[in-house]
Amino acid sequence: MNQGRATLFSHRQVGIATFLGTPLCGLSLIAINYVRIGQYGKAISSFILGMISLCILYVMSATVLSWVPALIQFLLAVLAMHFIAKRMQEAIFIENLAYGGKKSGLLALWFWSFFTLACYVIAALSLIYLIDT
Repeated sequence: MNQGRATLFSHRQVGIATFLGTPLCGLSLIAINYVRIGQYGKAISSFILGMISLCILYVMSATVLSWVPALIQFLLAVLAMHFIAKRMQEAIFIENLAYGGKKSGLLALWFWSFFTLACYVIAALSLIYLIDT
């Protein structure tokens, strides 16, 4: 790891981003943390594995878990992203703070949450347009 001085998102902020948007927003913050500390391979692999897990989650929620209310499924996804980020990056986050790094602010959290959500919507609408034409 780069010796501190990086501005990272905490596991709580990953949970908030998931709440504000989708698990994709939380995944993007985890990947951004890895990029900021120079671990590009982990950033790419965590994002790709997260996207695969997200697709599995959506399929399961439509089939196997269709009897569970959507709000409960959403809250479970938020809690899952919070604990995944805590398990994957809490040690990195604490070490970074010890070396003089900082916690990302709320403005960055809001920006990345809504930017990721907007990109997700644009990509989904583009795919729908391409399939219909």
